[in-house]
Amino acid sequence: MKELAVRELHKKPELPLVERLALYEKYRVDPRHLIPLYATLCAQDTPLTLAESKILGLETTVNISRMREKLRALPSNEGRSPLPPDLEMEDVFRALEIEIKITPGSTLALQQELGLSSPTTGMTRILSRFFVILN
Repeated sequence: MKELAVRELHKKPELPLVERLALYEKYRVDPRHLIPLYATLCAQDTPLTLAESKILGLETTVNISRMREKLRALPSNEGRSPLPPDLEMEDVFRALEIEIKITPGSTLALQQELGLSSPTTGMTRILSRFFVILN
């Protein structure tokens, strides 16, 4: 019955990919039907939207995001996708501020107001320790 239902769903191009994937997962269809859908989502040039993530659920969203990262990493980095070396932590702050719709630069200003160390310096120390642990 499941195979018949899957074949019928394949004939319905109006059913969005994410909804199709959620249905396949919910009814535990043969994983070989899931792989092409996962692959399509991983190959997209944009990440999942919040609405798509809500449909797919946490586990599937994380798995797709992890695979997108690994697939985009340089093979020499063993699946890791580090930030570009010239990217400052202030740039990361700004990107996040824009994404969550708060005033760009306000996080750095708060850090300075509270007398906290430079985000770049602090992050450099954290990343250095992290890479020592990994190696």
